[in-house]
Amino acid sequence: MRYLYIQHQWKKQTTAQADAKLDALQARIRPHFLFNSLNTIASLTREDPVLAESLTEDLAELFRANINSSQRLISFEQERELTQQYLNIEQSRLGPRLRIQWDVKAIPIDARIPPLTLQPLVENSVYHGIELSPEGGELEIHGSMRKQLITLVIRNPMGTESSSITREGNNVAIENIRLRLQSCFPDQAKLLISSSDGFFQTQIIFPYQTS
Repeated sequence: MRYLYIQHQWKKQTTAQADAKLDALQARIRPHFLFNSLNTIASLTREDPVLAESLTEDLAELFRANINSSQRLISFEQERELTQQYLNIEQSRLGPRLRIQWDVKAIPIDARIPPLTLQPLVENSVYHGIELSPEGGELEIHGSMRKQLITLVIRNPMGTESSSITREGNNVAIENIRLRLQSCFPDQAKLLISSSDGFFQTQIIFPYQTS
């Protein structure tokens, strides 16, 4: 009985440590587009107050999700809506330079995913790729499912600025998401990155779960 009790306490401690680690990882997420977003909203206050109000609501939803660490998993539909709210803000700022192609019909809307997984990757695509190109580019978000495994692909043209000019934060965000995926789907999830022919691609693979 004492052995079983000690084993039970050890499992509780291990779970608590894992939860604390995941909370810390989620708390580290801080969208770096905050100041650009506020400037965009401020500039629209007089020109288009209705749009400014809508973007303010989008920004509020993003930060509400950012500080809410009580949920380990949310529906893919919720994550997609959150990502679209971010893109609404960026499209208002970048205009026709940012073109978006969604193709995620193959992913069940009730599939579960860690909150703020897709949105930061899309943010990276805009911040490190499309925004650095004077002509902008198309952001592609493609989803598929095979044998109970979901694959999300985010693809964008790479920036055309001088190679000596870089922006920090890309690897930090990717490593953050990789660790959270592993915490939620041990040995079942992957995050892969690649670049070729002037395009950068991020691929997420995780199991289809509804609870």
